[in-house]
Amino acid sequence: MSIQVPIVWGTILFLFGLILGQQCPSILYLPAAVAALVTGTLLRQHRRIIVISTIIFWFLLGCSRMSLSVLSPQREANPAMVNLRQNAKEKVHQLIRRMESVGLRDAEALSLTSAMLLGERQGLRREVKSAYSRTGTAHLLALSGLHLGVLYSLFHLLLLRWVRTTRWRWHALPLVLILLWGYALLTGFPVSLIRASAMLSIFTIATVAQRSQPSVHSLAAAALLILLFQPTAVTDVSFMLSFTSVFFILRLYSPLYNHYRHLFGGWRWLLKPLGVTLAAQIGTAPLVMYSFHIFPVGAPLINLLLIPFTTGIIYTGLVTILWPQPLLVKALTMLTKGQISLIAWWNEFPTLLSGIYIKEWAVVLFYLLLLVATEALPHFLDRDWPVRVKVL
Repeated sequence: MSIQVPIVWGTILFLFGLILGQQCPSILYLPAAVAALVTGTLLRQHRRIIVISTIIFWFLLGCSRMSLSVLSPQREANPAMVNLRQNAKEKVHQLIRRMESVGLRDAEALSLTSAMLLGERQGLRREVKSAYSRTGTAHLLALSGLHLGVLYSLFHLLLLRWVRTTRWRWHALPLVLILLWGYALLTGFPVSLIRASAMLSIFTIATVAQRSQPSVHSLAAAALLILLFQPTAVTDVSFMLSFTSVFFILRLYSPLYNHYRHLFGGWRWLLKPLGVTLAAQIGTAPLVMYSFHIFPVGAPLINLLLIPFTTGIIYTGLVTILWPQPLLVKALTMLTKGQISLIAWWNEFPTLLSGIYIKEWAVVLFYLLLLVATEALPHFLDRDWPVRVKVL
């Protein structure tokens, strides 16, 4: 892949180093990584040696980080992080009780709002969780980039939009970053929100600095940040699903949309979210089939229908917490009931393929072919194809 962003390659090498370090842990990786770094520094006038030493450094750094986690697991337990997440959970429960005290007493509406706004899913009935899973919309119940993106749109509308071209934009930047990471802190720092917060932070800083920032660069920086602090996340299914979905949205959807958006005219508002969900489903399909042995065929369509409900629940729930009003409580109850009813209706259609079992080599082969396709896609779109027009 010809990605001309060094941190992307560094993250990939670090990831492979984590895998090797998990299989073959050793205390010798760290001094070897330091030796590679010192060699590259001393011989920086030789370009080839710098490249080789940099590759070795990132790879061995990943090996040493995972070896530390495997050989000294007691050091990985961070009491401060445990206390932080416990305090965040208590704060979430306080907000849930506040929503209940302002009039949101319907159990189903309260539990769904708590799941989508605060990441608390314990109150959801098993039948509701199962219906979301069978329709391929379980990600709506777990805080992800979609939820943070909805909130970020509000932050952008209220703050950055009005000052992004003035000198006041630097005063708005800290507030936006505090809101992004404060929300991640409130919900206990789930992997998906750390990834989304890191990406949106880089995007916001680049916007304020009036510079363009590669999206793949932001994604790689977020992955590296998570893996440095939690190396065992490399084998976590939620981590893999989160990053593969965003990666293939960037590599599949973005080139196609930018190249063909002029053909759709006024239908772009509909095709844009549909294209995003299709790209995400293509990118995560092998992992979903391998891990859960299912494939929700109709997931892109039902996700398209549920996005307005999800956006409405997040915005209405947030305003209800800040400014409780009976009308808002009623609207929130109607939105949650409407989404659950739509899920139940969609679940009646045979849109789920189950009992799928695939091997590890098939997953690896699929992603290799998909990576080759995504690398060739921009060159394919930039090529001047002959167009034949038949006049009747």
